[in-house]
Order: sequence, then C-alpha cells, then structure tokens
Amino acid sequence: MDDSGILLGLGSMVLISALGGWLAKRRMKRKLEEGLGHEVKDEDVTSISAWMKADDRVVESVINDNSVEHKVENAMEGAFESWVDRRDGD
Repeated sequence: MDDSGILLGLGSMVLISALGGWLAKRRMKRKLEEGLGHEVKDEDVTSISAWMKADDRVVESVINDNSVEHKVENAMEGAFESWVDRRDGD
C-alpha cells in the first residue's frame, strides 16, 4: 500500500471516530434532556461524562463496602440530586 492509501485510511478512521463521538454526545444530551425535563448545555454533558469516569479504585472500594451509607445506589442518587439542586438554582 502506498502513502496515499495509508493517509486515506487514517483520514477515514478519524472521520468515523469524530462522527461516532458526535452521535454519542448528541444521544446522551437528548436522554438527559428527556430525564431532566429541561435543556441541557454541552458543559453539563461533558461534566457528567467526566464524573462517570471515576477512578476505578474508588468505585471498587465503594462497591465492596457493604455498609448502608456507602451503597453505590445511595451515592449515585445523592450525587444526582445534588447536581439537580445546583442546576435548578441557576
């Protein structure tokens, strides 16, 4: 394969990746808007995505802690309620 074929292949991969990322962000934003009942900003989607990528060690420690105050469901619910409260205050 010559250099132009390699560049074409790499360009195609970049284009497909960019399109896939854009579609995923758009889908996440739409689902958040449906769930929250109001418009969601791009910064909100980015913030939530970053929060969801929490350090695996922290997540693992919470999952393995069986005490009631550290249940994953309770932690996620509290974080979401806090975010909604801050968002509604805007």
